[in-house]
Amino acid sequence: MTPEELLAAARVFHEADLASSGASPETSRVAAIMGKNFLGADAWRALGTEVTPEALPLGLTVELLAGECELFPGRKVKDTHLLAYLPPDFSLEDLEALSADIKGLRNTDWCKGQEGSEFFTKRHPKGEWVLIPKEPLPGSLGLSHAKQDELEARYPNYRTSTAREFFTALVLNLAQNNERLYPNSWGWLSDESFVGSRVDGGGFNINGLGIGCDGVTLQLGRLGRSVSRKF
Repeated sequence: MTPEELLAAARVFHEADLASSGASPETSRVAAIMGKNFLGADAWRALGTEVTPEALPLGLTVELLAGECELFPGRKVKDTHLLAYLPPDFSLEDLEALSADIKGLRNTDWCKGQEGSEFFTKRHPKGEWVLIPKEPLPGSLGLSHAKQDELEARYPNYRTSTAREFFTALVLNLAQNNERLYPNSWGWLSDESFVGSRVDGGGFNINGLGIGCDGVTLQLGRLGRSVSRKF
């Protein structure tokens, strides 16, 4: 068989496997397009828990994922983004416990027992999918928060990622693919910490994905902006 025929056969097998597990035909097609960047039930299983993902949002189509990425011209969305499922009734505190064996998160002590650290402990009532780039918003590293806002405004299809989206997607990617994104960079997020500054995350190394809130990496030119696709 040619490489193209082998790839097509692998996709058919993957779709059949997803269908047998209860995934919808559309979810199966999307999973086949995204490949390893699809972080659904299998990724959560790698963390030792079972989840049943909800239906994909209406705007999340095969055409979008197979098309050119507006953030990284010349590349496809399916290659530049992670598509991750965030289950209901789940917090980042839960994520830390589930990923302890693989060192998913670090620098978390300041997030616990503090008024204003709800971003870490809050359980969300609804499950959701997030389509999040694997790198900071291009051109955002080292910019002030205001300048990053101006840059983000050029991409109306995107918004600043939440802490729940960012940390969950990157830890799921580690669990499923043994890949640490944001190793030398950080991303500002939409949540505020108890000290009044924005939460940020990055510096993903063998000790875990760092959680920060003081923005000191801005001085080193390594603090950018994490964004998520709007639906």
